Amino acid sequence: MTQVDAIALIVFLVVSFGATAIGLLVREMVGGTTRSDAKSPTVSLRRVPGFVTSEQPAGISDRLDKALYLLAHESGLQWSVWSILLLMIVCAIAAGGLVLFVTDDTLGAAFAAMIALWIPVPFFAFHRSRRINRMRQQLPDAIELLARAVSAGESLEQGVQLVGDKSAAPLSTEFK
Repeated sequence: MTQVDAIALIVFLVVSFGATAIGLLVREMVGGTTRSDAKSPTVSLRRVPGFVTSEQPAGISDRLDKALYLLAHESGLQWSVWSILLLMIVCAIAAGGLVLFVTDDTLGAAFAAMIALWIPVPFFAFHRSRRINRMRQQLPDAIELLARAVSAGESLEQGVQLVGDKSAAPLSTEFK
């Protein structure tokens, strides 16, 4: 593969994945679900949609979708599964293209792309562990506030709402 062929391949991949990224972004902006910011008078538990059942995902794409959704949801970052997948693909293309451009080694480029595909996962795992550790630190104070509210005559729902209002993020978002 000559250098001109490599550059043409890289340009083609960048343009095609850029068009895909723009398409996914437009689809997410136009067809995305909207959240109402108005506070509801009743307190209800928030569930991860579609993942509360005990049935196992059918195929590898369902398992990957579930794992990436849970990772994004638990990290507290507002990323969709498609955005994470797109970031993974862009990292793979960039690393593979760079190795191919510098060394002109196709096997090395494929290996670099496979490794770089997983670069975003530790980023989300780090944010997830940091968020969970903050929640663990905040939980004793939240339980104490909930106990004081209930012993003062408030209902359990009102106590949960109070904890959601008075606690700091990230625990307050879980109680709201």
